[in-house]
Amino acid sequence: MLRNSTVALLLLFVFHGLPASPQQDKWLELGKGQVSKASSSAFIPLDPNKGTVCALRFQQEGAGLQIEEMTVRFSNSHSLHVALPVTIKLGGTDYSSSVGLPGTRRSVRGVEIVYKLLDPEQAAPIVKAWGNTLPLAGFCPR
Repeated sequence: MLRNSTVALLLLFVFHGLPASPQQDKWLELGKGQVSKASSSAFIPLDPNKGTVCALRFQQEGAGLQIEEMTVRFSNSHSLHVALPVTIKLGGTDYSSSVGLPGTRRSVRGVEIVYKLLDPEQAAPIVKAWGNTLPLAGFCPR
């Protein structure tokens, strides 16, 4: 009986895969925008109708860049300058580390970034912003 249960459980994992981490499934793409080679700042418009979030992370397509400063614009017209402990360096297809937003979950209408292109000779990259609806340590208590 125990052997049959073990075999059934193994078959379930083989055909359905391991369940995804709840943390992974809560990231929503909120929007994207292309940064300019001629500037060092950009506003990335986001869709506030995609939900309320506790944290942001970023991804880029094209040339790499470093995000040095960030101001989050919320749907209620408030804004928050986020002090980054280190610059967010984007390159390849990796995501940045999470940037927690203090307070309750809020919808975000955009992010202003101050950036530096890592290779000014390449085409200007597209920056994607993702939002997380799960509470992170110290942010967005339920």
